[in-house]
Amino acid sequence: MKKLEDGTFEETGIDLKGGVIFHTAVSCAGVGPTSSNKAELEGTMPQLCEGGIRMFLGKGALKKETILKELERDGTFTINYRLMLDGVPTYVSLKATRMEEPSDNHIIIGICSIDAQMKREQEYERELGIVKERVNRDALTGVKSKHAYVDAEAGLDREIREGKAEPFAVALCDVNDLKKTNDNFGHKAGDQLLKDACAIICDTFKHSPVYRIGGDEFAAILRGQDYETRNGLLARFQERNRRALDRGGIVVACGMSEFRPGEDGAMAAVFERADAEMYRNKTELKIGRQ
Repeated sequence: MKKLEDGTFEETGIDLKGGVIFHTAVSCAGVGPTSSNKAELEGTMPQLCEGGIRMFLGKGALKKETILKELERDGTFTINYRLMLDGVPTYVSLKATRMEEPSDNHIIIGICSIDAQMKREQEYERELGIVKERVNRDALTGVKSKHAYVDAEAGLDREIREGKAEPFAVALCDVNDLKKTNDNFGHKAGDQLLKDACAIICDTFKHSPVYRIGGDEFAAILRGQDYETRNGLLARFQERNRRALDRGGIVVACGMSEFRPGEDGAMAAVFERADAEMYRNKTELKIGRQ
């Protein structure tokens, strides 16, 4: 099988009764080597890279049975993998099809380079991942964004519908005095207030994702360790607020509610109860400050 200048390989007829398709440093992987053609092909075949060897030998992707099964079902057999070409791992695509004559007991194997296409797709996936990370991250505080919260809510709603939701709670937090800080000291000071308040929330719910869902509003979804210790965490949060009221400092209202299986049909029900608790706490804190 000779490599051509355009990156493709010459087509090769291979008898269905046997014939090596590829020779690797580990073994001849294919549809059964024969003594007549093995020696001839061993010196000319490109070697599979390590990932390709695992695919061919571990999964049996190029076994005779696999090829014939797909040829019978689809009329063609196609597989993409990497070869070492001139010492460089290169993505290629192999396609096999039967000869048109029913009496001809051969298949045609064609291979072409898809390296440029695969690398474009990988670059696209990489750039998409970067964009998604930016969309899911709040630029000011560094915690997850409202977009990420919507995705998390959709996932929890799906678990609830399917009856697979594990215990969880939602904690909603609202930063007090943001408008007053912006009006009296400027938005730079307001931004710093938000970042400092966010640090308090993250320090309290260390094992939970924290989301900025509004200008001065944050949410945490508690599962696992934080869920098991949720009452203690909430008490600690309120104690910190009491000290801030006494000494002067950042005050963050917080409310929490747990998921109630059999009663809550969606995460929104948990959110609404937590929101009501948060506003109740916000009122209490304003009275305490007076």
